[in-house]
Amino acid sequence: MKHLFFIYLFFISVSTFGQSSNILTPGADVEVISVESISWTDLKNGFVRNDSVCHCGYRLDSNFTFKLYSSDCVSSFVIDAGDWEIKNNNTLVLKSKEEVKIFQVIKVADSRFFIPPNKLQIFNKDLKAVLVKSKYETTSKYFSRNLTFRLDGKYFCR
Repeated sequence: MKHLFFIYLFFISVSTFGQSSNILTPGADVEVISVESISWTDLKNGFVRNDSVCHCGYRLDSNFTFKLYSSDCVSSFVIDAGDWEIKNNNTLVLKSKEEVKIFQVIKVADSRFFIPPNKLQIFNKDLKAVLVKSKYETTSKYFSRNLTFRLDGKYFCR
């Protein structure tokens, strides 16, 4: 009787844990999508870049103005302001008195990254490096949060 019980537990464990899981094989099932048409939902909360102490980000308004801000644990202040527009349905252009910034929106899992066109190859290289280190389920929200956490020191994201 004791042996039958252990055999029964063995079959349950094999049938439960022996099946293929959704664990990420580096880069296998994560799709990098260049967003072909930027919508207001991609932009409405703005986007940020964090480092260990402070973060800076863009807040975009529906009246096509933006503010570049910097904040830390004590204060937040506006660094720059200007106008924004969408060109060719997939390029975000931010114009201020001092400079013009251009971003393409890249969607990876549930995260959106705002990448300058001249840094797309570097972004892909960094993304692959993160995917090799990551062992989380690609369909979970935790995966998107982890991906954003690992890349938001270098790139603007939301």
